[in-house]
Amino acid sequence: MLTRMLHRSLITTVLALTLSAQAADLGSSITYQGRLDMDGSPLTGEADLGFSLWDADVGGNQIGFGIAAAAVPIVDGVFTIELDFGAMAFVGDARWLEIKVASPPAGPFVTLTPRQPLTAAPFALHTRGIQVDDAGRVGIGTSTPTTELEVSGSITATAFVGDGSALTNLPTTPSTWSENGSAIYYEAGQVGVGTSDLDIGDQLTVHGGDLAIRNDQTIRFKRADGSTAGLIDPAGEGMTLLETRGGDVTSLTIGGSDITFTTDDTERMRITSAGSVGIGTDVPSSHLDVSDGDINSALRIQPTGLGPDLIYKAHQGGTKDLHVVFENAAGAQTEVMTFKGNGNTGRVGIGTTSPVSELDVNGIVTADAFVGDGTGLTGVAASGLEARTALVAWGNDDDGQVSDAPTTGRYVAIDAGNAHSVAIAEDGSLVSWGEDLLGQVSETPTSGSYVSVAAGGRHSVAIAANGSLVSWGSDDEGQVTDTPAGSGYTAVAAGSEHSVAITPARSLVSWGLDREGQVSNTPTSGNYTAVAAGGFHSVALRANGTLVSWGLDNHGQVSNTPGGSNFVAVAAGYLHSVAIRADGSLVSWGYNFYGQVIQTPSSGTYVAVAAGLRHSAAIRSDGTVVSWGGNNNGQVGQTPTNGTYTAIAANHFGTLALRPLVSLEGDILTEGGLTATSSVDIGGDLMVAGQVGIGTDDVAYQFTVEGIANFNGGVAIGLRNPVRGLVDIEGSRNHDVGGYGWLNGDGNIGTASGTAAYSLYASRRIAASEFNAHSDARIKIVGGLSDVDADLDTLLAIEVTDYTMVDKVANGSEPYKKVIGQQVRSVFPQAVTISADVVPDIYQMASVEDGWIVLATDLEVGDRVRLIAANGGDVHDVLEVGSDRFRVADSPAGKVFVYGREVDDFHNVDYEAIAMLNVSATQALYQRIADQQEQLKLLQADRDAALEALHTANARLTATNAELADRLARVEALLEQSLR
Repeated sequence: MLTRMLHRSLITTVLALTLSAQAADLGSSITYQGRLDMDGSPLTGEADLGFSLWDADVGGNQIGFGIAAAAVPIVDGVFTIELDFGAMAFVGDARWLEIKVASPPAGPFVTLTPRQPLTAAPFALHTRGIQVDDAGRVGIGTSTPTTELEVSGSITATAFVGDGSALTNLPTTPSTWSENGSAIYYEAGQVGVGTSDLDIGDQLTVHGGDLAIRNDQTIRFKRADGSTAGLIDPAGEGMTLLETRGGDVTSLTIGGSDITFTTDDTERMRITSAGSVGIGTDVPSSHLDVSDGDINSALRIQPTGLGPDLIYKAHQGGTKDLHVVFENAAGAQTEVMTFKGNGNTGRVGIGTTSPVSELDVNGIVTADAFVGDGTGLTGVAASGLEARTALVAWGNDDDGQVSDAPTTGRYVAIDAGNAHSVAIAEDGSLVSWGEDLLGQVSETPTSGSYVSVAAGGRHSVAIAANGSLVSWGSDDEGQVTDTPAGSGYTAVAAGSEHSVAITPARSLVSWGLDREGQVSNTPTSGNYTAVAAGGFHSVALRANGTLVSWGLDNHGQVSNTPGGSNFVAVAAGYLHSVAIRADGSLVSWGYNFYGQVIQTPSSGTYVAVAAGLRHSAAIRSDGTVVSWGGNNNGQVGQTPTNGTYTAIAANHFGTLALRPLVSLEGDILTEGGLTATSSVDIGGDLMVAGQVGIGTDDVAYQFTVEGIANFNGGVAIGLRNPVRGLVDIEGSRNHDVGGYGWLNGDGNIGTASGTAAYSLYASRRIAASEFNAHSDARIKIVGGLSDVDADLDTLLAIEVTDYTMVDKVANGSEPYKKVIGQQVRSVFPQAVTISADVVPDIYQMASVEDGWIVLATDLEVGDRVRLIAANGGDVHDVLEVGSDRFRVADSPAGKVFVYGREVDDFHNVDYEAIAMLNVSATQALYQRIADQQEQLKLLQADRDAALEALHTANARLTATNAELADRLARVEALLEQSLR
């Protein structure tokens, strides 16, 4: 348990004593020193600290923004840190300091209670000669003031308010001017008419009336030498502003209904009362009429800095063509564009003065996109022809979030919920896929046109073309039925069980679950341009670039919202948020257990961002994608490393992105080269005489692919048509993989080693619903049948164990009931192979200082260790080892997770071998049961014969007993007669 003991708090910086008479600038920072105890003992190590300033000891309002300090060193419980809440934080009112602690760093924050009251320090009581005594009297230049304000020295001020009755030592020199009430004011060469509020530099200030020059008097402006620099001549009904410079006279005439501009007594430009501007003509025929009879100088634009002039030349008659010409510094002109008039109306020539079609370009055409089927285009690079977008999904696929993503069509917008996704097609229609427990897929609207869409926990909401909202899916909290009516909505977002939209007035409206204030705490005013919804919180972007958050705040997703007014985009995950600043950098806040915050890239320029449950993803300015945070379903590790993307969305454990494609509807035959800056979707055949590289320009073979290749029609290797499967391989290559286990079509298993012929090789597992191995007796040498009794004994020696995985981030925490490789190897070595792999035997977060990874381990030089940083993980060679640190080549910066070392005796269990052992052992059990059943039959026959003999003997005894009873009765009768 963390506790806090306050040592001291100074409302100033700590100053060293010097002999200088110059007072140091104290600034607005404070030095805070505190003590932290863990379970009753002083804490030593590092902790993440958060500080916020409040106006009350409980509740109240926060002053300014919070301050976060990562990995603060703490020795024997004591830490010292400088805090700066700004100069306006301390204005004389009471203040309390609230502290949050996360120890170890990157863990959950604990808020320490109670808040710490801040008191004044010496510099606050006596600052630069100002003394405030206990009675509230202020002394300047004196430490013993006798009045409310006592100044030892002169006072200089811009103004004194009051009647001045108590002022002494006032100047007695009479005023330069006699004043008529307060109408005229004079001070140090400045004159005010109707005002005494004179700005520095204004010689004459008139307030409350007009400045009138009567009798058509001229206003003259003279230079220092007395010559006329300009004048205002109110001649006639208008006014003319003249300037004389040498022998030339320049004038601006405002008179009648037009405004004219004249130089050297010649009119150059006229603005008519109708708003038309004429240059070179006093009768403009359009809004801007440039005409001086010379087609070579009708309109000229001079670019900033060095470079040629751009001249627009128009014919006055004839063809009425428009020519765009560049003129270099030497006066040489080059025509770059021609607009043909009259009989050639609409034709544009670029690089030619005689266009023969609507657009005739003499040179190379570069454009972001070309729309059309490409008919008639020759020598055109593939990039840009009929732009399309493809959906790319990765991460968790339990509900088809990846495998059910549409593979055809054109899409303009996407979003992802907990386990379902939704997209807007090019025609405005909607498509959804993934989990469908509550209709979030099956209830997707099948008609209408939509411009924006958002996917929540198990519901979705979209904005129709007319700006109205439509929702579908789960409605247990009113996510559907409470959807606002009306139209004109501009943006929408969906959280776990609530939604939020931007209204036509740029305000916010929320509906759905309100357990954490995600609806009732929605801001009621503001001008908003973007909005995002997380698990139980929301965040919005104002037009001024600031952010506001509301709702659940258990991990700082609201209170840690960054300040400033330089944000351009925002996304909300389940318990965290991430935003893009105006400079393209990223900032994250909120829940950080899986590195969603601390692993946020600190460099690069980004244009789009998305947030899921445990991870975030963003698109860089070059279109590439980066992900960080939790990777339990490959949502980070499977991030595409090639290609460019235009939009991105994140669900709980996966990511969805839009990738631009290029569609060429016909066949392409090229012998020179085909270059594409994005992906190419070819509807016909592609015939290339040379080499083809996709995702790479390092082409060493006829066909090289870097990244994911999608073959919808099958892949044939070594033959022309894949008829035996989607992947059909003919031929093999010899390769020595070392030791390996095998399973054939007869169900037999074994182990072998050495070189073999392989048609397909994979470095890791191969998964399939069924594995079929050829098992024709004519290709085998049978050595005999397995000893089933021995196999049963072996199977009984194998121990089945209950266990969980050490790496719960990647593998989860669910229990397994399987075998252990080392134990299986001791009794059935044929079922275990040995390889090199990484084990999580360290599994700790560490910091990196000067290339050293600061963490005490038992690593040795030459070991290989896996490190996981924000940009992924890799195995590194250990170069140096210290008592509490080690170093590798190319060590990542900042924080790094040390997963564990690489071992060369990693045990891999061949469960197929164990299954075959079980088959053989089952046969032994069956034989033993059959033998026992036969013995049981013999025992049952013996029992039946014995029972029959017993029955016969019993019948005989019964008859004998009856005869003896009869004889006894007769004897008794005779005895009775004799006794009588």
